[in-house]
Amino acid sequence: MSKIMLVEDDQSLGATLKERLTKEGYAVSWAGSKKEALEYSARENFDLYVFDVGLPDGSGFELVRELPVRPFIFMTAQGDAESRLHGYDLGAEEFIPKPFHLRELLLRVKHVLENHAAVNKLEVGGVKVDFESFTFSRDGKSETIASKDLLFLKLLVQTSPKVVSRDEALNELRGEDKFPSNRTVDNAVLRLRTALGDEVSVCLESVRGVGYRWNPESLPNQTEKKS
Repeated sequence: MSKIMLVEDDQSLGATLKERLTKEGYAVSWAGSKKEALEYSARENFDLYVFDVGLPDGSGFELVRELPVRPFIFMTAQGDAESRLHGYDLGAEEFIPKPFHLRELLLRVKHVLENHAAVNKLEVGGVKVDFESFTFSRDGKSETIASKDLLFLKLLVQTSPKVVSRDEALNELRGEDKFPSNRTVDNAVLRLRTALGDEVSVCLESVRGVGYRWNPESLPNQTEKKS
């Protein structure tokens, strides 16, 4: 079941959207403010974020910079070209101007989720990872890997071949350090490369000045399996 965070401060619209999305089979967490959205996100991960731009304590544009966002949709009464361009520049999959037809939103949500289907398992070389049970093994031997590191690996695999910026990585790894920094990301990458081993770790590429990406094509004569 896909998990959606809905951020909408209008009580009537928020209740309607949550009800309809739930009927479509999604697990929906509804936040009415930027503060509440950050609290939800600190407790769990979501497959899709649907943001209202105008919030009582900030904006969706600000919020998207503070969350470990993967795919997200903006919905807003600010339908001018400048706002739309800003939304897409931030990485939005869709920008839906209000008022909108409810069926349109549901179709766009379905489309985005299908395009960003969650990766639950990975098998490459002798490495097997189950991202749901947080289990990791290499050459048949189980190893204990921190859940934050595995979620970071999942993000890399899920967004491949795109580069995950250091800021995005830091959002995924937040909570590991009391004062997270670029060193937090570097340490996570080092731990993952050690766990993956010399053969498979070549898939975890560093893109100078940008971030990291998962590139299975770097591994010769091997087939990567994702599910």
